[in-house]
Amino acid sequence: MQDLNDLILPSLGIELIAASGINDVGQIAAMGYTGGDIHAFLLTPIPEPSTLSIVVLAGMTLLGRFRTQR
Repeated sequence: MQDLNDLILPSLGIELIAASGINDVGQIAAMGYTGGDIHAFLLTPIPEPSTLSIVVLAGMTLLGRFRTQR
């Protein structure tokens, strides 16, 4: 398990208190405080640069193979 508060920027001033669900793309529905008021949040994961590079490289490789088969 991971404390979601450790995964968001402290400068946002958000304190999450509960998570209620996660969808197939990894977005998390959560409740928390900001500015003294309670709000609903949708947390969306952002790939790390190394992961993003791998995805882009894999896509370029597949595109190159598709073009050579035509």
